[in-house]
Amino acid sequence: AQIEAAEAAVEALNDKQRDKLPNLTVLEEAQTEYETVLEEQAVTEACVQEAENAIDAIGSVTLDSGDAIRAARAAYDAVPEEAREQVTNRETLSAAEQTFDALAINAIGDVTLDSGEAIRAARELYDGFSGAIQSQVANRDVLVRDEEQFSALRVQHVNDLITDIGEVTLSSEDR
Repeated sequence: AQIEAAEAAVEALNDKQRDKLPNLTVLEEAQTEYETVLEEQAVTEACVQEAENAIDAIGSVTLDSGDAIRAARAAYDAVPEEAREQVTNRETLSAAEQTFDALAINAIGDVTLDSGEAIRAARELYDGFSGAIQSQVANRDVLVRDEEQFSALRVQHVNDLITDIGEVTLSSEDR
């Protein structure tokens, strides 16, 4: 309002009067600064809207939601920190991350020697989340238990292979 009032007052002056204004550059700088602030606000609003749209695009969380959740997280992280509270559905993103991680852990199922990839994937997913999200994953203890079981199974499997070697002779065909 002050800039607009000053602009209108300057416009009402003739050229001779304008030339006598010692602080006209102050008005010009204020106009430039105000335009910059408006541009930054527009960019921030666009970032907030993009984050909200990406979070809405997650939908119901399934094991296939990983890409949508990562895209939503990237969009949210692109919002300037001071504007993140403007993202009205930010809690939905946190809930989706927690649910997705829990689903990945549950997908491990019964631990067998074939569970290694599922366990590694669940661990990478879990480790990729912030500490705040990790602390809210209800079944994180299941992941640790499954990792321990898998490690024990692998050790037992190798031990069994070694035990099965039996007596070694020159006529042994299996090496």
